[in-house]
Amino acid sequence: MKLLLTTLLATGCLLAAGSALAQPPGSPAGCTLAAVDILEGPTDSPPAEHIGPVPLGCPVYGGYVVLVESPDPALRNDPRNWSDIVAFTTGGPSQPGQLTDTYFYISDSPDPTTNVENGITPADLAYAGLTPTDILANPLTVFIPEGLNAAAPDVNLYAAAGPGGQIVYSIHSDPPEHPTAAPNASWGQVKVYYR
Repeated sequence: MKLLLTTLLATGCLLAAGSALAQPPGSPAGCTLAAVDILEGPTDSPPAEHIGPVPLGCPVYGGYVVLVESPDPALRNDPRNWSDIVAFTTGGPSQPGQLTDTYFYISDSPDPTTNVENGITPADLAYAGLTPTDILANPLTVFIPEGLNAAAPDVNLYAAAGPGGQIVYSIHSDPPEHPTAAPNASWGQVKVYYR
């Protein structure tokens, strides 16, 4: 009987831990926020394109929301297709189930020589202590095609529900510009993105 009770208690703890680990990024872990506006910087160049850490005022589950230029699933994992990232972290990689009360908002920066935006670069992510691999390795990363809101294409809605309720994030960004193809990418260029 004692062994059965111990097994049931251990199973209950594992189930509770598993559900805590499976919470979407930004979902509340016990707070009263219903809506959050996440605003892009006033200009299209750093440092205004890299914002944070911004306090939320309550604990949420860590992780990443990536706005993508093209909805093509084949381009989802390509940082050149990433327009903006909301990183729910206090800085550095966020693990599933980890709590935070801040976020970083990182937008793609234009190349200073061409003034063309080519997606999120490792330098953009370094602002929050992240790499493209951190975003791609997190199994709960959410990818949202930007500009789907016909009434306001610069406002991207993301609803994150968790044990503490739901928060609807209005992520403001430039309307989609579609990814720019990289000319003759080499393995060296590809490895730079995934370090």
